[in-house]
Amino acid sequence: MDCAMNKPLLALLTLAAFAAPAFGETIKLPDDSPYASITIPESWKPEKYDDGVECVSPDKGVYIAVEGIDGDNVKGSVEEAIKYLKKKGVTVKAESQTTKDFKIGDLDAGEIMWDGKDEDGDCIVSLTFVQISPKKGLMAIYWASPESEKKYQSALGKIVRSIKAL
Repeated sequence: MDCAMNKPLLALLTLAAFAAPAFGETIKLPDDSPYASITIPESWKPEKYDDGVECVSPDKGVYIAVEGIDGDNVKGSVEEAIKYLKKKGVTVKAESQTTKDFKIGDLDAGEIMWDGKDEDGDCIVSLTFVQISPKKGLMAIYWASPESEKKYQSALGKIVRSIKAL
């Protein structure tokens, strides 16, 4: 192989080495029988738990947890999420609730958002549900200060759009 042929290969390998960290870690959920995956930036330090993963933005301004849920019991999942928020010191203003439906590729998704408060003050709270199959889904919950939500809007969008059925 001559040197002229090695330069493009070297350039491609160098680019790949710098690009790889930007993609983050792809995590399969839930643990016992994975049916979906999500990619989270490594700088957010994702940590697995029983059927999910949680992480925080590098400046700790955004908290996210994603887990597998029973697609037949979304209402029960919302109730559990509200209990979890309360346990974490996050309250929501029920009158501020907004909802929207959208798609992630071929997958149906919906989001419920509220204005809320946490130990640091005002925050935005979001529950996103992604239907993987008729009986299986993912629920993502996050809260962030309004400033952090704006700062990480692009990253949050990439994380949600990275959800894939396996």
